[in-house]
Amino acid sequence: MRKLALRPNANRFVVGRRIYKRRTIDVSFVVKRELTEEASETNLKISFDPRSMIADVVERLTSARQETKRSSTSADEKMSNTITSLPRILIRLIIWGVRALDYFGSLPASFIKGDSLYTRAYLANLGSIGLDAVSHHMFEWGNAVFFIVVGKRNKEPVINERGEIEAQEVVDMNISLDKRITDSVNYATTIRLLSDLIENPEKLGVPPENLPDPFALA
Repeated sequence: MRKLALRPNANRFVVGRRIYKRRTIDVSFVVKRELTEEASETNLKISFDPRSMIADVVERLTSARQETKRSSTSADEKMSNTITSLPRILIRLIIWGVRALDYFGSLPASFIKGDSLYTRAYLANLGSIGLDAVSHHMFEWGNAVFFIVVGKRNKEPVINERGEIEAQEVVDMNISLDKRITDSVNYATTIRLLSDLIENPEKLGVPPENLPDPFALA
């Protein structure tokens, strides 16, 4: 959340071959109600205050996840079940209509708010099911700019500060991104900021200072 709040050049998205600024920090991920093959799963999108600290983010994520696990269905699932029950020709017409509205910037805000793929970043914690991180493709639906995949913890040889090789616990993180919204230099700075925040989490215990536009006046 902090990385997304502090990097205005990464706070963009592409629709209809145009680049727009985003004024919210929305993050989506899948919640599986039980860790079994038969259990249902749903997409969850959460909006965050750009001034959120790490405790705020953890509390919000935990609360939303627990509430979703207690529920039997979600708005995404109801919409998906309704649409997929229609004849295939109607499904194609509906999808075409939504894409056309989106292309011309006429998609209702209520639709965008309820669709988990219209988000700032999509997260996948494959470590929670015992898998390593993979490189995931970007979605053709929605306007997510980042797809972030986190894998399971592994023991690997690492060179420590004394120049010695020792076994340490590591976690792989793969990030797919939309290269159209900014250049490689800006992306490199954004990724370095993310690495710095991971290595120095104490910075996340205080609100950010001097938020860039569009959050400065939020």
